[in-house]
Amino acid sequence: GGVATGNSTSVAMVDVDGVGVYDADDGRVRWTLESGIDGAFGRRGDDGQRSIHGDRVHALGETLLVHLSPDRGRGALPKDALLAFDMETGERLWCAVGFTSLQVDPDTHDRIAVFDGSWNLLNPDDGRTVATLDIDQTSLAHVAPEESRMGLFSAAYWPTERAVLGGGRIVLTRGPAIAVYDSADGSPIHDATLPAPAPSTRELDEEDGHAVYNVIVDEAATVVEVDSHDSRSSRNYQGTELIAFDPSGEELWHRTAPEPGADWSLALGDYGLSGVVQVVDGVFAKSDRAFHISDGSDAWEPEYRIGLPSGSRHVVRDGFLNGHAYKGGRVVAVDARNGDIAAGPLKADEIEQGADVFLSHTGLPFGNLFTQSVANRPAETVMFGLPSPAD
Repeated sequence: GGVATGNSTSVAMVDVDGVGVYDADDGRVRWTLESGIDGAFGRRGDDGQRSIHGDRVHALGETLLVHLSPDRGRGALPKDALLAFDMETGERLWCAVGFTSLQVDPDTHDRIAVFDGSWNLLNPDDGRTVATLDIDQTSLAHVAPEESRMGLFSAAYWPTERAVLGGGRIVLTRGPAIAVYDSADGSPIHDATLPAPAPSTRELDEEDGHAVYNVIVDEAATVVEVDSHDSRSSRNYQGTELIAFDPSGEELWHRTAPEPGADWSLALGDYGLSGVVQVVDGVFAKSDRAFHISDGSDAWEPEYRIGLPSGSRHVVRDGFLNGHAYKGGRVVAVDARNGDIAAGPLKADEIEQGADVFLSHTGLPFGNLFTQSVANRPAETVMFGLPSPAD
């Protein structure tokens, strides 16, 4: 994730050490940024494969936000820095230093959130701090922070603390607790400690607790994914439950896990924290089904499972969820209204590298970008349009 971002006039492509901004109409270079830091935005393996870190570069309206982190290599910074540039000209607008995490919502142009020991809301026009979020009087204060205890690809790698910005609110989680604030001024809206999911037929080695693993924030509702874990922080995916609150904090609905033996679960992501899930026309989707955010009921099931990018909110364009079919690797678009699948003009195995590639999708106002990451070859970017929903 994080290989591309943009707006209606420009697209920013991220490489391991720098960023290039291009005109969306003709592809000419507008400006470039060389970070001067080894691996500022990713790393290059011995086999030549590039891995780009997600959430380091964000287009927010006419502003490009660039997050630089300390690094041990050449040009290492003493602390994190967030730089804001004019997307069209490359002029640097402001710089904020000293934080370790950044949260951006492409649909929220008037706020970003950064962490420097506490979560702060900034005005993206000038980098000014608008509010600092106080958790001392919320349910979060009664939960001890968790530390990562296992390897990178384990669910336990991800601590269950996070922040999600969207729908005029920002949601903080810690363990089973949540706190919701108004993103305009940081005023608290509601908080809660969520109940443990009902016991399931899958026995954990030693049940150790439960936690919020994912959050969906929309103008209509906040949906949280709650799951149990054992002493090794292994999640019980089959027991996942979803709980939704309206913007004022009243519970809207609570959906429990499917019946024992079902071949699906309510888990929104495969590992730990799956990234922000986007709501389209009142529906949010995972690889094998979609749900109405208003009441949690099933909306539709696609004809076959679809791989949807989990670490990016740029998966939607013209009412379609963009991803790729697990079988065959074809790039597809799923109509958010009914789950109908429109195949794109490209198969992974029709590109030189073959079918075993990772397709990262970015939906921008002018078109779709698919970036492939494969061993022994640089990443390649393919741009093309996909069908729009019929009127």
